[in-house]
Amino acid sequence: MVQKSTAEANKFYAIESNDVSDFVLNGDILTFRSSILTETEPNNIVYAKVYEARPGRSPIVVLPNLNAETWSCQALCRRLMRLGLTAVELTLPYHGLRPSHRRAAGNFIVLEPLLASADPPPSASGTTGALDA
Repeated sequence: MVQKSTAEANKFYAIESNDVSDFVLNGDILTFRSSILTETEPNNIVYAKVYEARPGRSPIVVLPNLNAETWSCQALCRRLMRLGLTAVELTLPYHGLRPSHRRAAGNFIVLEPLLASADPPPSASGTTGALDA
């Protein structure tokens, strides 16, 4: 199962379009449409919090851990900003403002690719059990 999932990972994570041109910066919140669309419409918008130190320098992208609260890396990002480095904290898919109503966020992002490519279990026909009458 792992080999099959790994072999098909490029197909699962393939980007149909690199056209990401709808960036909107509202205060310190940057939003744009994800190039990887899901069945959960609110999850298709990426949110990022920008901690700008000095314009003109490349930012550090900060990714929180699975199941982290929204903007859980504020202390780290503020420290980087005080050091003169711009930080951008992204929301992970199915986290914070990008919800999934089906499962816990970390479980969904890890399990979905595996479940989508998993082989069905072998048939249970011919087995006997306590419920057979």
